[in-house]
Amino acid sequence: MSQCLLLLKSSNSLILLPLCLPGKDTLVDLNISQSISTLNMTSEITTISGILNSFGQTNLSNTAIAGDLTVDGTFSITGGNTINAIETLFIQNNPLTKLVDFFNGKVTIDNSGKLAINTLTVSSSSLADGIIPSGQSLVTINNTNITAKSKVFITPTSNLDGNLIVYAINPGQGFTIKLTKLNS
Repeated sequence: MSQCLLLLKSSNSLILLPLCLPGKDTLVDLNISQSISTLNMTSEITTISGILNSFGQTNLSNTAIAGDLTVDGTFSITGGNTINAIETLFIQNNPLTKLVDFFNGKVTIDNSGKLAINTLTVSSSSLADGIIPSGQSLVTINNTNITAKSKVFITPTSNLDGNLIVYAINPGQGFTIKLTKLNS
């Protein structure tokens, strides 16, 4: 069997590759100006220092990406720690999934939407307290973080004859708590 070689000549390099063309047993000369196209190429190690465009199906295995990743211009991972998506970023939308886990179980969301958190820290600016003076049924709690959609949770610290209700919410100012029956 004869040795067949492919001689690749470009503007600044000369490469010899083993190549066997059907019916040929001599040196094949190929000049490349800017591009090469092949239907089937096998290589153990290939280095491309420019841009690689693949317009068909591409299969990659054990892929390391040194830099940013962009998919279809709608999804990107940049800086090694930032994920962005246009419109909606779906973390998990497969109906067979049972749980999404963040930080090794510290925050989980199950497929019914139940959120479990090991520790919840609420900023002090969203908390407030107050005392309803004896003989009165109302107290206003000042808190500039309150909005029309805020949920106010009341925790009484002593026994009451009536119920405590959120009587009024004043966005940007605070809320008023009412005791439904004065203590005896």
